Amino acid sequence: MRAPELLIGRILNEVAVGLFARASGLALQLRLLVSGAVTGVFYPAFRKVRDEGQPLGPPYLRVVAAYTGITWPAMAGIAVLAEPLVQLLYGPRWIATAPLLAWVALSQLCYVAVPLNGDLPILLGQMKRLVRFNIYETIASVLLLALAAPFGLIWVAVSRLAHGLFWIATYAPFLREILEVRWPDLLRIWAKSLIGTVAAVAPVLAGYALWHGPADAGLGQLALGVGGGVLAWLATLGLVRHPLFTEIAAIVAAARSAIAPRPSVQSNR
Repeated sequence: MRAPELLIGRILNEVAVGLFARASGLALQLRLLVSGAVTGVFYPAFRKVRDEGQPLGPPYLRVVAAYTGITWPAMAGIAVLAEPLVQLLYGPRWIATAPLLAWVALSQLCYVAVPLNGDLPILLGQMKRLVRFNIYETIASVLLLALAAPFGLIWVAVSRLAHGLFWIATYAPFLREILEVRWPDLLRIWAKSLIGTVAAVAPVLAGYALWHGPADAGLGQLALGVGGGVLAWLATLGLVRHPLFTEIAAIVAAARSAIAPRPSVQSNR
């Protein structure tokens, strides 16, 4: 996790370390906020499914749908809103963080694509293979950083996306094999989540093209873009029949029934 900062400090300078740490910290915080808190719940849930002798593939696909359906639009939103976000949260002194934040946020899409990559192999007794894959992708991460750092900080951020793609190529086949998940099912979920992600950021990008660019966009324009993106995201989930839409509909129905007034019962005399 800290390899980029160590290599940046060694090859570039302390200023570059600060900029990259600020960008990666913001992207990682949102990823953990959206999906990190529920990881501790999934492990005992999958252990129960395993102990009952049921297949782990179907519930894992539901987890993938939930993770990618929510976190992908959020991280893509950070990428397209990187410059306004940095201006709002940190001020103009940190504006050089914005392009780094965009690339790091896009890299988070890769890491979310294959959730529970460390928990489920342990649950299924695949520790040795997991450690081997950890070593492979760590070596790839360090090599990509070493190759990119001499060309500047932007290329370091781009290398995180390249590492994310390598990460998917490493862990997706591994999880698919041990959980007995079919490629078509996994690819179908990724495709639906990607369509929802594009719909979510489309209003913001349209605002940049038709109104003001990221450097001059005001809060009103950004609020309209984000609000429109949320509505477009929900509508698209329904249109493509994303599994997450069913989950959201169930949550809304449960909330409505919980707050709905109960009919009064009159006693019979």
